[in-house]
Amino acid sequence: MKALARIVTDLVGENALVVADVGAAYGLPSHLRVLEPAASLLFFEPHPERANELRAWHAANGAGRKIEVIEAALSGTGGKRRFHVTNVPTGSSLLKPGSEAGLQFVHESYFFPVTEKDVDTRRLDDVIRQVAVESIHHIKLDIQGGEFEVLRGLGDENGRKLMGVELEIGFPGGYVDQPGFGPIDELLRSWGLELFDLRLARTHRSKNDDAEYYPAIFGVPGDSPTLSKRLWEADGLYFRKLRLILESGTVPDLRRLLALYCAYGFYVEAYSALEQAEQAKFLDADEAGHLRRNVLAWHRAAQHCGAEAAWFRLTKFVSDRIWPRLRARLCGPRTARWIE
Repeated sequence: MKALARIVTDLVGENALVVADVGAAYGLPSHLRVLEPAASLLFFEPHPERANELRAWHAANGAGRKIEVIEAALSGTGGKRRFHVTNVPTGSSLLKPGSEAGLQFVHESYFFPVTEKDVDTRRLDDVIRQVAVESIHHIKLDIQGGEFEVLRGLGDENGRKLMGVELEIGFPGGYVDQPGFGPIDELLRSWGLELFDLRLARTHRSKNDDAEYYPAIFGVPGDSPTLSKRLWEADGLYFRKLRLILESGTVPDLRRLLALYCAYGFYVEAYSALEQAEQAKFLDADEAGHLRRNVLAWHRAAQHCGAEAAWFRLTKFVSDRIWPRLRARLCGPRTARWIE
């Protein structure tokens, strides 16, 4: 993947690309690791053991232009907060577990028993000043209902510098008073970001802590396509509006946006953005052409292989279930994709 690393760094250029991962116990999600050679990484992980593991891993692998592991919990207000530690650690949150929907759809053993403790929290804008980062360009949040609050702690000035946001959104979510899609979308749109995609998670309600109880009544397994599941949560993806960059942004901002488009597989959007930038005289023909070639090269190095070419028709004779495994054998390792 050395060739891909060169393509990524060439597309970003000498400009800073700062990626923050809030709730980073196990490092960047696999689909974002392609950015590591070109990005400065900020990991927010309050658990001391997980934070030390992150430091050790990156010290050994040397990925990223700059790595900072911030061992702190974030909130919208800063100061002392009550933290709810659930039976399964991945469910712990500043919010109280057990919303009305949560009690009906989540296994009781996931949340309960719950213990509470007071923790020190910080606002994200205060941390940015401490680590001497001019701005965060992309942020991924997965913190069990606290995403909206942490974004508010970023502040409007920093929010309007974001190029992208990936976050978990409850529909309706398992925590008491958990903000839903509405306020999250309103805040991000006020910062000039637009919704690009939702990766949905659906579930059946459980009974007596048994998610298979109701499907069994119908004589099918829980994942049977004959039973519709309720939308439970989604991973939302937002990007800065291209129009705002072409109207008053800078070329470094456009390059950052292009890199994020490609990391998430939106190569068509990246290529079209460059056509629009050239047409608007935002880029000259030489630079636009150079960046377009990088977008095409990124796709070819990260995802494309002959088995997926337009002329390759084997897929017409192979089922959707078998094709991914066959493609993997024909194409070899590819970078992880957001949609998978």
